[in-house]
Amino acid sequence: MGRYIAIAILRGLLSLLFASLVVFVLVRATGDPVRILMGTNASPQDVARVRAHLGLDRPLAEQYLRFVGNALRGDFGRSIPFRRPAIDLVVERLPATVQLIGLSFVLSLAIALPLGVYCAVYRGSALDYAGRTFAALGQAIPPFWFGLVLILVCAVHLRLVPTCGRGTLANLVLPTVTLGWYFAVALMRLTRSSMLDVLGTEYVKLAHMKGLYERQVIWKHAFRNAALPVVTFAGLLLVAMINAAVTVEVVFAWPGVGSLIVESVVSRDFPTVQAGVMLITALYALSGLVVDVMYGYLDPRIRVS
Repeated sequence: MGRYIAIAILRGLLSLLFASLVVFVLVRATGDPVRILMGTNASPQDVARVRAHLGLDRPLAEQYLRFVGNALRGDFGRSIPFRRPAIDLVVERLPATVQLIGLSFVLSLAIALPLGVYCAVYRGSALDYAGRTFAALGQAIPPFWFGLVLILVCAVHLRLVPTCGRGTLANLVLPTVTLGWYFAVALMRLTRSSMLDVLGTEYVKLAHMKGLYERQVIWKHAFRNAALPVVTFAGLLLVAMINAAVTVEVVFAWPGVGSLIVESVVSRDFPTVQAGVMLITALYALSGLVVDVMYGYLDPRIRVS
């Protein structure tokens, strides 16, 4: 198990290194931040002076090595427009992103698990058809489009909840539903399929023959044995939510790390973009590590292979 965990940690570190190289190259391909910062009326001497002060006059290889070395110490430089450490700006926005992802994940589980289980138990019923229709719609509708529809219906026409921002629980409703809906349907379909494979097994039939309550047979015997792929896939969905949250934050003007990255890309704020992307990548790698370890713990065959 120790060797398995060590390999998983190594994969995470390699992912971080590769992400650092990609974000370093891409942010510099979007334009010159010094020109945007100083405007078109700045003299070439002033532009050169500011570029040297920011270290942007150095060769790219030297800039990258300096970036990696500073990042290992938690220093991503200072935000160009805000004149503050970039990591401070990202950390300030992190609680909003964690809150959105956490509530959306809980909502996904609350919808997907019972709906998937009972769709499998009552296969072919009206509930099963409604659940599969719900799943088909959820997989076909992009989250950003669904979010815009929710804003139009729930916020503009019905005036039930705010359209954007963060402050009260009402502000959480639309972004949480938007992010949680898409992943709930995927988890529901897997839960239904996994339960269908288990319900026809001999030990479930034996539990019925013993006269156990239906609820006890479903949740204690059937779902417990069908939970391995469901638990693993739920962990992978949590990882995917980290990426999808960026789009949802932009749609609802949610003040999280994703919206900060988009704003920083527009303003060519290299340090903030790098700090934000690296933090999201670190969360992604950490979530993947937890999923790998959990999967290896639940299925010993993975550890052996």
